[in-house]
Amino acid sequence: QEYGLSDATVTMKVRLRPVVGLALRPLDWLRLGATWRAETRVRTDVAAGLQLWNYHEAPTGAPDDPRALKRVTQDFRLVTLFQPHEVALGVGVQLDRVFAEAAATLALWSRAPDDHGGAARYRDVVGVTAGAGWRYLPRVEALLGLAWSPTPVPPQTGRTSTVDGDLLGLTAGHRFRFSLGKIPFEAGVTV
Repeated sequence: QEYGLSDATVTMKVRLRPVVGLALRPLDWLRLGATWRAETRVRTDVAAGLQLWNYHEAPTGAPDDPRALKRVTQDFRLVTLFQPHEVALGVGVQLDRVFAEAAATLALWSRAPDDHGGAARYRDVVGVTAGAGWRYLPRVEALLGLAWSPTPVPPQTGRTSTVDGDLLGLTAGHRFRFSLGKIPFEAGVTV
């Protein structure tokens, strides 16, 4: 045969990643918040079959056996784009023209599967973010931010080779507040 046939069936399911949050302002100058995000992943199950025509196969080992159809099957199970359960707690304060915020996020990476459905052996991590600002003109604020997120990946030994590292971020910028008619707007520039 000089052609190949393909019979592919694809089934997709939609999965949602719920996010639940709570924000409180117990005092005029104090804000508290909590957020929970569910885990999500993309799971792919593939059963692949291949038929080879005119494949020389001698089932009995005799040289005069007829040519037989050769069938090869393989099952693939892959898990990709895993995002862990996350719980975040934050606090913010505002005193006149100065404000600051900080948050900690627990990410449950220990539940992560490897690409083939086994345990990835990642560790749970806590990342932190912090920011501060100063309103030096009635509608203009200077901003600074810092973020640190440690890697959940253990030292690489064995068959895996997951490249990952701790994340450290620093930002600086300005926020401008203005109105068009009675509609308030904000614009920002951040580096």
